[in-house]
Amino acid sequence: MMRGMRYTKHIRGIIFLVFCMTGALWAAVGNSEPYNFNIETIVDKTQVSVGDRIKLELFTENVEKFEVLFPEEPEQLGDFSFVESKQLKKKWYGVGRTGYEYVLTVFDTGIHVIPPVTVKYRKPGEIDWRLAESEQIPIDVNSLLTKESTDIRDIKDIVGGTNGRIYVILISILVFCAFLAGGILWWKKAKQVKAMEADRKKPAHEIAYLELQKLKSQKLVEAGLINEYYVRLSDIIRRYLENRFSFRSPEMTTEEFLAALTKSPQVGKEHKDLLRYFLIQCDMVKFAKYGPTEIEVLDSFRLAGNFIDGTKKIEEEDKA
Repeated sequence: MMRGMRYTKHIRGIIFLVFCMTGALWAAVGNSEPYNFNIETIVDKTQVSVGDRIKLELFTENVEKFEVLFPEEPEQLGDFSFVESKQLKKKWYGVGRTGYEYVLTVFDTGIHVIPPVTVKYRKPGEIDWRLAESEQIPIDVNSLLTKESTDIRDIKDIVGGTNGRIYVILISILVFCAFLAGGILWWKKAKQVKAMEADRKKPAHEIAYLELQKLKSQKLVEAGLINEYYVRLSDIIRRYLENRFSFRSPEMTTEEFLAALTKSPQVGKEHKDLLRYFLIQCDMVKFAKYGPTEIEVLDSFRLAGNFIDGTKKIEEEDKA
């Protein structure tokens, strides 16, 4: 009986020790559980061309149990170059998660591996940081040059394709327009020269008649440009005298011209008096600010025509 009681006590003691050891084990497991820290690694593409941008996103869960510190720029990037980074907004990931985005690029072809990014974390209240690393991600980087572009080929035209044809057409149009404009200018110049040569062959009185008709068609008097009208009218007569009698009248004053005309035997006294009256009348309007009446304006034009008519008849008699 006593021996049975001692066995019972031994069994109870063993059971108690088992419970104590089990509790201690669970406590140890419970204390290590908060450090089960995982990082989810995502890239937007694993096949890129040289110089393309790659988005690397890192996520962690159970952030309410940890303080998490992502680096703004990873320390180790291997063959990749850092472009920029930013913390991801909450609406981009679920509750209880936090994340960071890194933009990278690479300029060498082939298979390149994005090295692990080190993330710091710790339990609230702890002083020391613990470290966790993201996964390595292989990236296949292709060249921008195709096989066709690397082959040796014949030299192509400088301008090709649809845009090239447009450029050729535009340049052709511009060249044509330039030649056309040059041709038109040359034709007008030749026409002017031909007209000047034809004018030189015309008798002086015919040129004067044409100029008088042109002056009349300009209607300067009706526009109130009386002074300009008389300047042009007197210039017509002076040019006529230069062409008809070789007087350098445009370069002379009225007094000088009348003095030279008095000595010339080529113009009769009647026509000298007529011309003197006409020029004095023009000078009164041009220099004395005289305001002629409508009848006086018509009379001045008539005097100019009469002088040309009278001297023209003499010219025709000379030719006869």
